[in-house]
Amino acid sequence: MKLKSKRQPLKPRIPLNHKPADISDVEWQSALRKQIAEDEQFTIKKTGHGVVFTNYNVYSQHSKNSYKVALRSADNTLNFCSC
Repeated sequence: MKLKSKRQPLKPRIPLNHKPADISDVEWQSALRKQIAEDEQFTIKKTGHGVVFTNYNVYSQHSKNSYKVALRSADNTLNFCSC
């Protein structure tokens, strides 16, 4: 009897150097950021006073850089980072 694998199918990788024709620039950049966030190790430190919507300092162990990230809205319209 064969056991079925519970492994998730691999998601297609988003290319770093060229935008796929079937997505917009904004979708491409968003997908790249999500992909990097899944691949890299980060240290996140909350620097503001809010529960969730506040300022954070994010340190990338890979690039050795720190970034300011500000979460202001659930729909990403007011959020930004210094990256």
